[in-house]
Amino acid sequence: MESFDLQLHRADTGPVVTAFLQGPTGNRSFALSIPDQLFRSRDLWIDKLILHLEQGRPTADAVRHYAERLCVLLGEWLEDGSWLPLQQALQSHPGLPLRISCFDGTGQLALLPWEQLPLARPIWRLGQASCALKSNRSSGRLTRVLLLVGNERGLDLSPELERFSTLKRQGRIDLTVLRGAECHPSAIRSALAQAKGWDLLAFLGHSDADPSTGGRLLLGDGGSIAGASLTPELKTAASNGLGLAVLASCSGLDLAQTFCGAGIPWTLCFREKVPTQAAAITVLSLLEKLEAGVPFSQAIGAVRELLGREGPATSELLLSAVSCTDATGFTLPLRKRQQIKLRLASSQKPQLVAAAIAVVLGATNDLVPWNPVNLGLLDRRLNVQRVWRQLTHQEGPSTAALPLLMLDAKAYQDFGVDPNQEGDQVSRQVLARVLQAAPPERVPSVALDFVLDSKGSDPAAYQEFLTTIQKQRRPSLFAGYFGPTTCAPNSGSSSHPLTELTAEGLQSFDLSVETSSNSNSNCPEEKLVPLQLHHGLWGKHFAVAVSGNADGQIPSEAVIDWSINWQSMITPMRDRQSLEKLKAPILLVGSNGYGVNTTNSRKDVFVAPWAAKRALSSLEQADSTIPGVLVQAVLAQSVAMHHWLTPLLQSATAALAAGLGVVLAAVETRRSRQLLWLGVIAIATTVVALQIAVTPLVGGTLFLIPLVLPLATLTAVVLSRR
Repeated sequence: MESFDLQLHRADTGPVVTAFLQGPTGNRSFALSIPDQLFRSRDLWIDKLILHLEQGRPTADAVRHYAERLCVLLGEWLEDGSWLPLQQALQSHPGLPLRISCFDGTGQLALLPWEQLPLARPIWRLGQASCALKSNRSSGRLTRVLLLVGNERGLDLSPELERFSTLKRQGRIDLTVLRGAECHPSAIRSALAQAKGWDLLAFLGHSDADPSTGGRLLLGDGGSIAGASLTPELKTAASNGLGLAVLASCSGLDLAQTFCGAGIPWTLCFREKVPTQAAAITVLSLLEKLEAGVPFSQAIGAVRELLGREGPATSELLLSAVSCTDATGFTLPLRKRQQIKLRLASSQKPQLVAAAIAVVLGATNDLVPWNPVNLGLLDRRLNVQRVWRQLTHQEGPSTAALPLLMLDAKAYQDFGVDPNQEGDQVSRQVLARVLQAAPPERVPSVALDFVLDSKGSDPAAYQEFLTTIQKQRRPSLFAGYFGPTTCAPNSGSSSHPLTELTAEGLQSFDLSVETSSNSNSNCPEEKLVPLQLHHGLWGKHFAVAVSGNADGQIPSEAVIDWSINWQSMITPMRDRQSLEKLKAPILLVGSNGYGVNTTNSRKDVFVAPWAAKRALSSLEQADSTIPGVLVQAVLAQSVAMHHWLTPLLQSATAALAAGLGVVLAAVETRRSRQLLWLGVIAIATTVVALQIAVTPLVGGTLFLIPLVLPLATLTAVVLSRR
């Protein structure tokens, strides 16, 4: 447990105190001078408190006045410039606990109410021993409580005893009580040494301060026992799991130091004479907090506040907790199911904040899935899907390869056409030569990925193109036009083919690939490849026409599966000779994306997804871009195979992950085990999600389960619980 540790050394009865501070800011030492009135003020308060308890005079308000005066003096001393090293260290780490240990031959320093310092942080006493090893504690068993009822002279312990008995009747604790004649040294030693171990040790009764013997317990059989004489048995109990000792008796600080020296992580005590009512309130309220699963270090703060409100005058100033040097948070070990229920019911605010942020991010991605961050993650995810397919030898679906001719400068020359004659327009002459090389008898359908809304700069070339169409009377010949969402100039009906071309049977379809990033309002030279569609594709679209299925469609927000082997489903036509030998139901013709005149041509290229880069090499394309005609080919084949990915809602998966995180943090409290489970869940989830994306489920649907946001949500929710 991270903290600041403050050691105060006083060699004699003089005013000089040497302070040693250890903590995250390093080690410091500094000298202090005790104010003259500090110890006198403390003695005066205690004297008035004892008189009030025994005689009813002075009044409770008067006792509070003396206590407040002491706290003011203590606070003023803290503000003295000699405390500057401590002040600076604490300011750098707000809320970090402060542990104080006092080394003083007179014992006066230890009796000051250090817990009342106005430092806005938990404060407790620090012992000088480390915790004993816990070897036999079972996290699933009932809480085992050893209750020692000492000398009851003048005490009414019935409220505390009844509460412990109620917990036993309810099956909440395994209780052993040593009371009256049964509370003697031999019985105490035997009980402490039990191999089953104890979780909580409580002592009710009277005790005395005795630094030379480690304090003294007054027992129910009329005798007493020195705390130091129980050290061997206390060490055994600590090694068997004893985590907390509660001394509801007077002057228990010497005993608390003895218990701490035996390796018991935490001990709660009263430093001075304490009224019975204060002891009862402390025990009952502490049990209530521990039953609710509140860690002891937090529970003592609540107990001290309750004493201040309802307890005898200034009794909250008498309460001190002492911890071992390496003590961690103590929580009452309930049954595992009860522990989980309590931790679930006490889910912490940071967990809820983390879950809310994740759900909001998920909802944002659901509403605007084409935002750059989401598309970037989707691109990487599809690449991982490609690797998964390769590792598991799941190539995915396939269909008849689509012949594709990309017109570049080499193709122009192969068809005997000057590549520079048309500027940024496709040569109508090269289109005519392509149609002539693939007559309707062998290729009944030709798709031209071009906009033919003008005759071009060469009338003779246009006439040759028109004449070829008229002679062939091809069953299906179509080109494209720029629809309203196409990233191109003059988008809309103005880009439809010339009337005399349509009169000869040339049809036209929308070239849009329906991604919002490619809208005409924002038209970069290199567009973003369609990963997830903004709008659906249907019969009016060019890609659907190429697929040959007029009723085919891809729904909106579908994810194009770039992880499959598209190379096997597209056959590039390398030259005129291969085209003249082609016999296929359809031929797709387009540009290489850059045109044949690189200085004037308008680019028709998309940024290539990672998953598709390896397939581009066979098509002799730059590995960073993909031509528009190849995108149309992929979309067409997706329609033909009825193959795409349906993403699950990120908000829903983030909410499920947050819920799982809350449960995991409640079930497993150890950070190392939490990290192990997070790793196992991450691996298992990734494998399942990758496999589901390649395995058709309901109605042949392939679901894409988000990974990054849900796993990040799970991790954040689990680790945000302290």
